Amino acid sequence: MSGPVPLRAEIGSFVEVVGLEVIYPLGSRHIQALTGIDLQVPQGQFLCVRGKSGSGKSTLLHALAGLRKPTAGRVRVGDIEVHELSARHAALYRRRVVGIVFQFFNLLPMLTVAQNVAFPLSLDGARGAALDEKVDELLADFAMLDRRDNYPDQLSGGEMQRIAIARALAIHPDLILADEPTGNLDSAAGNQIWLLLQELCRKRRVTTIMVTHDADATAYADRVVVLEDGEIVEDTDDRSWDSV
Repeated sequence: MSGPVPLRAEIGSFVEVVGLEVIYPLGSRHIQALTGIDLQVPQGQFLCVRGKSGSGKSTLLHALAGLRKPTAGRVRVGDIEVHELSARHAALYRRRVVGIVFQFFNLLPMLTVAQNVAFPLSLDGARGAALDEKVDELLADFAMLDRRDNYPDQLSGGEMQRIAIARALAIHPDLILADEPTGNLDSAAGNQIWLLLQELCRKRRVTTIMVTHDADATAYADRVVVLEDGEIVEDTDDRSWDSV
């Protein structure tokens, strides 16, 4: 692929994984993290991928984010063949198409809350009053406008994760990938983040895929997939989410 990364979401499967296999070298051995995964996620669905440590859930998320090249199989998001992207275009894909929410927030400590939210847009040259207005709208949506000039170390864990989600939404992503987003939060703050992701998915129709080991998160999802030893062993997809 050359030129800017496009995205034209199609009716039906927005995310499609076919025969996905990932093998890691480990000294003289090889570890099979994913074994021929097939998965289709329609646009606007909130999917929770559960599994114990080592089940392959983070590897799946990294493949969807273009951070891990599969050993075999394909990963498609909209009309983008993610598995075929060069390193440069994978970076553009993450900057313009996918909003990623990490367990450890990944906020830049030297930037204010507003600057952190603006950061992905500023990478593409956004500047001035229009950028400030967009950032303030996002912060207001997250009830964080009064903290716009604070720095990350002045926020609670739950507040930092809210800012991380606001930053992910700044690019108007077509897909949100959340990697253990409540792993560093207490149960009350964690419940707020799960509810926030659920509301964002439903109101904005942003396809959301969250990986977690926490069974409580499943109550907020439209669908739950369980991974074990790199394979899907359970899938609650009954299509009832589409009528919610």
